Amino acid sequence: MSCKIPFSYSKFRKAEKGSVLIEFALIFPLFLLVFLGGTEVFHYLMLERKMSQTVSSVSHFITQTKTVTKDNIEDIFKSVENIMNPFQMNAKSQIIISYIVGAGTSSTISKQCSFTTNATIKSKIGTKGSTANISIINGDFTLSDGEATIITEIYYEFKPYFANFNKNFMNGLFSKQTIYNNSVREPRFGLIDFPDTDCPARTAF
Repeated sequence: MSCKIPFSYSKFRKAEKGSVLIEFALIFPLFLLVFLGGTEVFHYLMLERKMSQTVSSVSHFITQTKTVTKDNIEDIFKSVENIMNPFQMNAKSQIIISYIVGAGTSSTISKQCSFTTNATIKSKIGTKGSTANISIINGDFTLSDGEATIITEIYYEFKPYFANFNKNFMNGLFSKQTIYNNSVREPRFGLIDFPDTDCPARTAF
């Protein structure tokens, strides 16, 4: 016994209206994830680049003269805002300049100045008057007796635009974290004279 499908039902089976909308609804989340992920990657890499430029510039400015005064350091710190733009230094960021002189088998931090009032962020090199921990510098970095160097460190809190995942996900790329960078530069004229015993006032945010 045969049964014919009604004509109206047969048309309904062949109808494809709405299929494109369904496909779009399935694919759109994937496109959105790729777009947001790409934005965060660009954000992270741009911040890394700005931080590298900043520490390199600060070290360069310091090492170009024989004498560096407190006012000179203050002017250099003022330039940081322009170099870091569009990223703004804040209460959770820090820049530390350390002047290190080799002394026999060790190296001593003879001068150290910080940019912000955040005293909780410490230098990985050490504190003024202490033996410098130069082992954190990439490569086989050493200082001979009487040789000097400037090490500039920067800390900046990275905050993702759209999400804050676990730090173990993508090596912390999509999570709030403090990024660190440093720059090492040898003074152009050998040793640097710092006539002022103190540092410029720290910037408060």
